[in-house]
Amino acid sequence: MLPTNPNGKDRDSLMALLIGMGTLPSILILLLITFTIFMVIPFLNKPEALPEDGTTTTMSIFRDYYEEAAAKYNMPWEILAAIHAKSPPYSSHASKVSGTVPDVKYKEYIESSLHRWNKDRKYQVTPALVAAVMEQESNFNPNVVSSAGAVGLMQLMPSNCQARQWSIQDCKIPVNNIDRGVQLLVNHLNIYNGNIKYTLAAYNAGAGNVKRYGGVPPFQETQNYVKKVPERMGKYAGETNLAPVKDYIFDLAQTLKEEADSQKGICKKDATHQLGEQTVSTYGDNVICGIYKLDSKFAGDGGWDYVNEVASQANVFTGRVTIDGNVKYTGGTLVWPVANCPITGRWKERRPGHFHRGLDLACAENTLVRAAGDGVIYIDKDNPGGFGHYLGIKHTNGLISWYGHTIPYGNIRVGTKVTKGQYIAQIKQIGRSTGPHLHFEVHVGSNPSSDARDPLLFLQKK
Repeated sequence: MLPTNPNGKDRDSLMALLIGMGTLPSILILLLITFTIFMVIPFLNKPEALPEDGTTTTMSIFRDYYEEAAAKYNMPWEILAAIHAKSPPYSSHASKVSGTVPDVKYKEYIESSLHRWNKDRKYQVTPALVAAVMEQESNFNPNVVSSAGAVGLMQLMPSNCQARQWSIQDCKIPVNNIDRGVQLLVNHLNIYNGNIKYTLAAYNAGAGNVKRYGGVPPFQETQNYVKKVPERMGKYAGETNLAPVKDYIFDLAQTLKEEADSQKGICKKDATHQLGEQTVSTYGDNVICGIYKLDSKFAGDGGWDYVNEVASQANVFTGRVTIDGNVKYTGGTLVWPVANCPITGRWKERRPGHFHRGLDLACAENTLVRAAGDGVIYIDKDNPGGFGHYLGIKHTNGLISWYGHTIPYGNIRVGTKVTKGQYIAQIKQIGRSTGPHLHFEVHVGSNPSSDARDPLLFLQKK
């Protein structure tokens, strides 16, 4: 389209210029403009293909398997995901759940909305996910109205219709209802860093409840919803049996664990020289060296370049960002134990006589501290020369977390079962401390010296 403004001056000036140039030059210019409009612009606006780095709902479905296997074998899930993504079977595994727009009613509306809302977004909603949500919500009936007032194919609440200035009747129209529902799914998926469970939980129960409970809310309907929708996805992607994929991921994790255990302390110097101290300390030298051995066993010739590619891909999966050599955030599963408290001490910072082994969060005294995940209190201990007092939780996923410079809150004691987000402690200025703060550690094993890891690997993105 030619540039214009309300009073037409740009258009009139352009026409006068063309007339003044004569017939032939004018025709050539008009042909050039026509070619640009009909050939170049549509090409520039062509929707991008889904990214190949796994930042899709395909990878999100596999993430359950990664996290389960990683917890069993004590390793970062994103490392396992990165190795899988670079393995020969990954393409066939991914094809089981990605798919094209399924052959269902309203197919053209799904396709149009995905084209519109997926564009330029890091995490891409798949057609199978939209179809699965639609079946779960309304069984493809555009006239359904829930007892809560949700309407249409995607069961939109009135507030979501009002955001588009639609009446309830307008909101029921399939093309409108699908478009708004797809927009919400895409937004949730990108807010939650590609986590499909949190995306579905937010769609079903609201983002406020996901924030409140630090993950999938405990409501029975929502718990069922986040399980049933992914199960339906396989049907629309043309594949229902993902058991072989799960078996492969668990075999991969076991093999990596065996290789990592055999490499403890053996190649740390070489690994640090090749990849840098930050990468090695982030994932652990035994895991890094295990990846090196795994490559030589299965791939053959990637060497340290392959290990670096795996570590870089792992950073993509978690959304980790490095600024001036310091990790800024990641996209793990543990909730932050305190809110709105600045980080004043980071993992592996050099301290007098030692390296810092956790994360310091400066908060006012008496600030309440939450459990980072489900588990059982196993430490409730005084430590006068260090933390003053601290608590420890053994989590159900195999991790361990410590909370230093705190005292127990309420009836918390050794043996108490706690849930993610539950208040367990209060911050006190006790022990070796220059001001009130929480010292937070995450361990992948029982040895605090060798098994401590950067907490930002495991905390949710914020």
